[in-house]
Amino acid sequence: MNQLDLGRFFLGLNVHDIGRSVDFYGLLGFRMVAGSVEEGWAIVDNGGLRLGLFRGEGGVLLNFLEGRVREITDSLRKRGVELKEEEAAAAGDGVSFTVKDPDGNLINFSSSSEKGEWNMNCPRCGAPSEPNGKEFTFGKFKGRSYLCRGCRKSFNAFYKEGRFSHTVPRNKNR
Repeated sequence: MNQLDLGRFFLGLNVHDIGRSVDFYGLLGFRMVAGSVEEGWAIVDNGGLRLGLFRGEGGVLLNFLEGRVREITDSLRKRGVELKEEEAAAAGDGVSFTVKDPDGNLINFSSSSEKGEWNMNCPRCGAPSEPNGKEFTFGKFKGRSYLCRGCRKSFNAFYKEGRFSHTVPRNKNR
């Protein structure tokens, strides 16, 4: 089996009281860097070690961020794994899905990629392409590298203000 690019990992804990948990992890040197106690979630950080705290009934949530979500869904689907929230839209127009392991632990895969990235076609041959995990900034544009499934060549797509702008090489149909 080929190794899948799962992305960055952080551990999520389902807790009963977000405020109490943020305070407790504060005693260990963690500070809240994202989230909302009122909305029931917080991300705490201690020197690059991050934990997600989510209001729930206890348990562990494994989070993989910015991996190759489409490749992961395809691989799991082919192996008969039931996807809980298959390619559901997440905050920021990203995609996310969740699976359960054999013991009921939740594993979440999320990408903040633009929705349009999932249907990006190669500007050379028109074949479907997928993000290859490389993001960059170029002036006012956010860019992402893609790999064509047809001609197997890479190209870059650029987004401005969250919307698709253009590809390099230029798409002949645009």
